[in-house]
Amino acid sequence: MFENSRWFFIAVVAAIIGIGYAASYLSSVDSANAMYEEAKTKLASLEEIATQRQKAVLELQNSATQIREQQEKGAVLLKAKEVLDARVRKIEGEFRDMTATIKVAVERARNEAPGKEVGDLTLANGKTLRSVKFRKLDESGASLSHADGIGSVPLDQLPAEMLEKYDYISSPLLAALTDGEKAFAESGNPASKDDKKKPAVTTVARTAPSSPPTEEPKVDEAKLKALRLKIASVESSIATAQSTAASYQQQASDQYTNGDIAKARGTPATRYWAAAQQAAQQAQVYKAQVESLKAEKRKLEIELEFASARK
Repeated sequence: MFENSRWFFIAVVAAIIGIGYAASYLSSVDSANAMYEEAKTKLASLEEIATQRQKAVLELQNSATQIREQQEKGAVLLKAKEVLDARVRKIEGEFRDMTATIKVAVERARNEAPGKEVGDLTLANGKTLRSVKFRKLDESGASLSHADGIGSVPLDQLPAEMLEKYDYISSPLLAALTDGEKAFAESGNPASKDDKKKPAVTTVARTAPSSPPTEEPKVDEAKLKALRLKIASVESSIATAQSTAASYQQQASDQYTNGDIAKARGTPATRYWAAAQQAAQQAQVYKAQVESLKAEKRKLEIELEFASARK
């Protein structure tokens, strides 16, 4: 009886211990499952964050690439603008130099005029002076001695050939240069927009003399032919440069398209974009050359127009 009670007690204790271990095990399993689910949720969240960050990195890389492209294009355009500005300043300087040369030549002729005998002189108003000799000649007019005495006449009363020599204001060459400079400034050159304070060559209005027309010296036909050949050569260079620029521009467009296709396929697109940037830079260089050649052509056309008018 006592022995049976002992074994019963042991069985009860073992059962209690087993139930405790089972409960502890089940609790541990539940806790482990909860931790697993939590870890799984965190992993999914981390994967989503990683995907978003990867997209952000790609966007930053694309933005950096675009910024570099814009900077490179800006550098090319700035260099082209500097070249054009230099050429424009050179052309404007040539206009000023030619104008100054005309004024210097007129002043020299005025200084050499006193004491010069010109014989009979018919003025613009039709009056004829005999045995004329210059005493003084300046902007206010010409002081003359002649068979009937001494007197002064305004410059615009001198014959046309003398007026051209002694009065730069009425010089057709100066008028042509002034018109050429004005046409060049109105043609859209960048320097005229950036430097509006620079004074332009001005002329003073004066009543044209009514003296009979005189025959002007003819220009050498060889010079006219040379100018026309130069213009034709420049036009050919413009056409070539325009064609080359268009070709490079098309290459750049094709390479950008290839880069986009490669990117969409998940393959490297850097080499396509690099080739596109290089082609775009070459296109800008040739476009700048076209503008420079156009400016040179305008200068030659002005020179040809003046030379043709002197025939």
